Amino acid sequence: MATTPTPKQNQNWLPYFLARFPQFRAFFEGGQAEADARTTFGDDLYSLIRDLATNPNKYDFTSDEGVQAFDTLVMATSYYQTVDGKRKAFDAMTAGDKQANIEKTRVELAAAYGDYYLTVKELDSLATDLARSGLDGKARQYYVAQRIGTRKRGRDDLLFTSEASEIQKIARQYNYKPQDLNDQIISAVTGTVYAPTGSILTADSIREKAKRIAKAGYYHLSEQIDSGLTLDEIFEPYREIAARTLERSPEQISLDDPLYSAALTPVDNRQMSLGEWARMVRSDSRYGYQYTTAANQAATNLGLAIARAFGGYK
Repeated sequence: MATTPTPKQNQNWLPYFLARFPQFRAFFEGGQAEADARTTFGDDLYSLIRDLATNPNKYDFTSDEGVQAFDTLVMATSYYQTVDGKRKAFDAMTAGDKQANIEKTRVELAAAYGDYYLTVKELDSLATDLARSGLDGKARQYYVAQRIGTRKRGRDDLLFTSEASEIQKIARQYNYKPQDLNDQIISAVTGTVYAPTGSILTADSIREKAKRIAKAGYYHLSEQIDSGLTLDEIFEPYREIAARTLERSPEQISLDDPLYSAALTPVDNRQMSLGEWARMVRSDSRYGYQYTTAANQAATNLGLAIARAFGGYK
């Protein structure tokens, strides 16, 4: 075993240690948590960590040599040797056995920590790490608690994740707006069952459902949707015409507004032409073309032309 590292004064050792070995936080919590820690991690590691807690200046975390010396002390414990052996055994498995082990751990984690609303990415990462280390029981609890914290993930947290944002983008692309869209997103990002179907949704399954709904509402656009176009992409040239004609920004022209989604409604069982749409936007007073600068200028020009025709303007 390595010799005790040279003492250093005024070291902020605890944050470093907990960042490096978060599963050992229970050693510093007192009471039953410490009793459980001794049982879980063994007397040698427990004694080392308690010595660190009570005599922090004996240990050097300010140099690479000091860090390596402490790591050597940890690696010499029976607990570390057990975990390291499990990691080596996992690494020697076939790819299929590894995946089966990870999937088994994933199912266990989903059942044990479902109320934390773990995302699929978080669950997969935890399952892989735990399957490889072989941590179970209290050791697993310690590790999971430090990886995800003790606060339960709220729905709002999940709906602002990058995974949720991608699905929300898919929904907008197809103007897909079911009342329980957020429930569907939660199922996809957490890997939990969506009650109405009894299945776990994914971004792809939500996309396919959005496409089916879009084709049902705009049957005349089915061929274009099947070819890979989204409703938003089909709507884009109509948006540009409306924005330019009404002197608005494209962001103000949305499929969410029935006034503009009318551009995609069928005309004699066919898609409305861009020319027909442009005329509709200019002639229907609900769009407000009459208030634009172009419309006012056109009215002025028409008035001047009439006046000139009748000799009223020189």
